[in-house]
Amino acid sequence: MIANASAAPTAADSGGVRWPRRLLLAIHLVASLGFLGSSLGVLVLTISGADGTAARDVYPAAQMLTVWLVEPLAIAAVVTGVTQALSSRYGLTKYWWVVIKLVITAVLAVVVMATLYPRIADAAGAALGLSAQPITAAERTRIAVSWPILCLLLAANALLGVSKPGWRLARRRGTGQATELSTRSDSSAR
Repeated sequence: MIANASAAPTAADSGGVRWPRRLLLAIHLVASLGFLGSSLGVLVLTISGADGTAARDVYPAAQMLTVWLVEPLAIAAVVTGVTQALSSRYGLTKYWWVVIKLVITAVLAVVVMATLYPRIADAAGAALGLSAQPITAAERTRIAVSWPILCLLLAANALLGVSKPGWRLARRRGTGQATELSTRSDSSAR
């Protein structure tokens, strides 16, 4: 039995305002790391299909992974990333690393949907005999080479999100601060 009603936990004590942002952060992490993980799965499949021997199995599987996982997770990563940035102290345009992450994720989402998916869909159609034109070795190579680049850029995004370098885009005007671009180490040295 609680003797004093004021001793009961309040909404602020239990993280009342913070839990929606934490939930959003969790959703963003799942979407972003899912985008990376599913892209790694497609990478393995496309490299396996590069020699053409397993094309009948590999490209349809890569197409399914791309349409059911990579594309939706890419869109979710962009949407939750923007929402997370707007609702946090980092903001959407206060720090370079946030802008870099946003640009990389948005560009990769568009590249996947506009370029990589159509190539994989064409390769899957050719592998299953649904296309009159067989997939060439050059096309198989282009498909296999594009996914490692995508995965490396997504890994760089993850590193930026973890390290959160203190590079600010703009400083307050009229405060007499010397540099336009500062880092955490510069700030802590003062």
